[in-house]
Amino acid sequence: MIESHCRSKNDFYNEYKSSDWFDKITWTDYWLMLNEHEIDYAESLGLLIYEAGHHSKKPVQGVKFGYDKNALKSRLALTAVARSDNLIGKAGKDHTWFDYDKTELNPVIQPLTMRTPTQKTPHGYAILTNGALTGSLAKTLWDRLRKEAEIQWGEHVMDTARTLNQYEVIPLSETCALPGKNGVCDLEQHPRYTHNGNSRVDHDWRIREWIHHRTYQLDTLEFMRLLLKGLNVKMKGYVPQ
Repeated sequence: MIESHCRSKNDFYNEYKSSDWFDKITWTDYWLMLNEHEIDYAESLGLLIYEAGHHSKKPVQGVKFGYDKNALKSRLALTAVARSDNLIGKAGKDHTWFDYDKTELNPVIQPLTMRTPTQKTPHGYAILTNGALTGSLAKTLWDRLRKEAEIQWGEHVMDTARTLNQYEVIPLSETCALPGKNGVCDLEQHPRYTHNGNSRVDHDWRIREWIHHRTYQLDTLEFMRLLLKGLNVKMKGYVPQ
């Protein structure tokens, strides 16, 4: 098994059992209460929320994802959670999600994660910034940042940015920490166990969590500028502030 820095649902259940809530409400109500708080926070960030399937990273079939009117209000989002479905937050024209696929934050990016909404994912972090990654300047900065990150941090550590109609699974959704591609588990790389004589895949389900609940969001361009400055990158015609 690959060790993830995200907690499992069983970790949350044990936390519930040792809390004052144990004698007051059921585990189901406790879990929905936690999710309601996270849904409210996602809405306060301006994210458009959509339903994904159980343990899935993709919108449920039949949803016209590109239409903002299909986004879920908090009550319907909580109903989806009650069905054990995941939730996703669409970047839209107001946000960009940056993936950082390493569980240990390096000294350059760590301070920035405390200045803008950041969630733990099974393989690293998803960082939310204010503003779509569009326009020639943004694309130039992102191309340079992606290449420099590969040189200094390693291949695929930070090579994905999601904006406009792209999205990220949001807390407290549950996804697998084991290897996969395009939101689907690579079952060939998963361990297996035998149950009643049948071979079954052993997943490692983990819960995504925000590392803080501040609502201020770094501007997308400024986030990339600060990272490039931290990486000691000098660009012709541009000096990081």
